Amino acid sequence: MKTGNYQFIQITSVIVEGITDPPPGGSHCEIPLRLSRTPEPKWVQHLLRAWERHQNHGSTHRAGMEVGADRIILDTTTIDDLEEFHVRTLKLALDEANQLASEDDGKLQSTVSEEQIKQKQHREHVAAVAQRLRFD
Repeated sequence: MKTGNYQFIQITSVIVEGITDPPPGGSHCEIPLRLSRTPEPKWVQHLLRAWERHQNHGSTHRAGMEVGADRIILDTTTIDDLEEFHVRTLKLALDEANQLASEDDGKLQSTVSEEQIKQKQHREHVAAVAQRLRFD
């Protein structure tokens, strides 16, 4: 999905070969999820905050999250917990991170446009004054 110039980030797959084996006597593992693209640092901040907020209002099955390159890594969880509890929370967190990042991008684009207008006006003014100048 895309709004303006901002391309939303989605989870495209579970990286099955990257799922770690649980430690002896444990059931939790790390589960990597592939993203549709590498996110900007601000998007990562939005995602981590949204993940924490939505987990606090959800189940008692909490998982840690790391984001690196084009992936999210959930730790201290199981594939069954991912299916039963975390997919819903991930969708909410991604939607929120995408919305906030899109708004950030829109504000940045607006600021850039204003600066471009100011620069263009300045260049036009300089050209007009330079054309009026006479040194003879």
